[in-house]
Amino acid sequence: MKKYILSILAIILSLQICYGQKIDKMKPPFWWKGMNNPQLQIMFHGPDIADYEVKINTPGVVLSKTIRTINPNYLFVYLSIPAELTANQISIQFLKDATLID
Repeated sequence: MKKYILSILAIILSLQICYGQKIDKMKPPFWWKGMNNPQLQIMFHGPDIADYEVKINTPGVVLSKTIRTINPNYLFVYLSIPAELTANQISIQFLKDATLID
């Protein structure tokens, strides 16, 4: 099994969130390419993060669904990552009121 790390953490840490919005926590901070389950669940935590829409800008990676909880500070994002993906980073953007914050 190939163990290439998808550097999601690097993308998230490089996000410059406008309007004082920030992401306090993301789990898991990385993932290995070639795992048996191509589905990846990412939990984001930050002030009112559930108010944002998520956009994936990595070819081949599909945003399966987003789940918002009663607590608006959590957002769960489900991605489908194909085994043949060659990128080592996944670009995740957050949009609020049609304004891109990345």
